[in-house]
Amino acid sequence: MEDMGNHFAVRLQRAVIQLWKVDVPWAKAGETTVANGGDVAKEAGLVRADALVPIRSPSLRA
Repeated sequence: MEDMGNHFAVRLQRAVIQLWKVDVPWAKAGETTVANGGDVAKEAGLVRADALVPIRSPSLRA
């Protein structure tokens, strides 16, 4: 568990569990939320923009 200031965070393989110490727009103090690790990485700018654009699978026929 890591103290992130306004919440405690437990990092999992693909998600983060957050225990809020203060009220935020999406949770009250004492509540827990689960954040998707991929979404957190995208919001932090860790994923290139071109990697977020869907492409047609080569196995699909045109």
